[in-house]
Amino acid sequence: MEKKLQIFVSSTFTDMKDERQAAVEAILRSGNIPAGMELFAAGDKSQLETITRWIDDSDIYLLLLGGRYGTIESNTGKSYTEIEYDYAKSNNKPLFAIVINETYLDNKVKQFGKNVIETENKDLYDEFRKKVLRNVSRFFSSTDDIKLSIFETILNFKEEYEFTGWIPGDKKLKYDELLEENIELRKTIEKLSQEKRDHKTEKKSKNDNIDTQDFDTIFNDFNSKGFKYNINGIEKTVSINKFILEYHTLMITGIENRYGIGKLEQVLFFGVMPQMNLYELTEMTSIPRVSYRRFFLTQKGKQYAIYVTSNKDKIIDFIDTKKTGEKKLDKDEKLD
Repeated sequence: MEKKLQIFVSSTFTDMKDERQAAVEAILRSGNIPAGMELFAAGDKSQLETITRWIDDSDIYLLLLGGRYGTIESNTGKSYTEIEYDYAKSNNKPLFAIVINETYLDNKVKQFGKNVIETENKDLYDEFRKKVLRNVSRFFSSTDDIKLSIFETILNFKEEYEFTGWIPGDKKLKYDELLEENIELRKTIEKLSQEKRDHKTEKKSKNDNIDTQDFDTIFNDFNSKGFKYNINGIEKTVSINKFILEYHTLMITGIENRYGIGKLEQVLFFGVMPQMNLYELTEMTSIPRVSYRRFFLTQKGKQYAIYVTSNKDKIIDFIDTKKTGEKKLDKDEKLD
């Protein structure tokens, strides 16, 4: 159920009337409730206590920081605006600030004069501005910027925080029903999450216990099988183990049978990797939204590639199909 959030709007007053009006309009249009210092006449302790209670009762604190520091409270030496900001932050109230852009402030000075900028407590204003910019904040150069920032921030905050909010009394019963349904849904999600974690643990355990005892058998088989490939202009039958030694990193990434693949990829995809699949060393998967597929090494295949690398001296590079004997690839011959 959609809750209405109460948002406390804090700023100096006389220099920020248009900006505050824009903020109030944006909050109301977003379906939420604005609250702020225009309800009070700041200046004494009782009013400050009332304001802090309103901040406590609000879901979000919003600061509109213009060019003025504001009225200073005698006991703390800080402006009421900074006191409100510090109070909201110290009480972990979700807060964000929308800070005036320098160019926009210059234009306001030209239009309204120096009463829109701080002249008496410039150092205090500068320090306060730096503090604000270290936390969640955005700049504005128009009232439209303020409205947009409020809309976007409220949406983000609703995803990030669990707000109490305000719910109309006639919707309370329906809310209770939804709350019960939500509790049951959370239980279901937790159950499915646990099953997923258990499945991952089971899969990892299975991968950790891959039987590598048959690698000798696979190695001997792949030393006696091969596929034709052009080497230095001569077509030769290269052993499967040689292909694995040379191109296992490519196989880890995966070979796709997309249109226009090269001769090497064709030999790997249609020849070598299907043979490896017989020993569960490779796996094929379809690519979403396209018609081609990808062959890639399984966990067992990666371990076999390590085995091949460690036994590279025993690899028969290519098979002489004219003779029964086996011939090693000369040092100056390479797989292209």
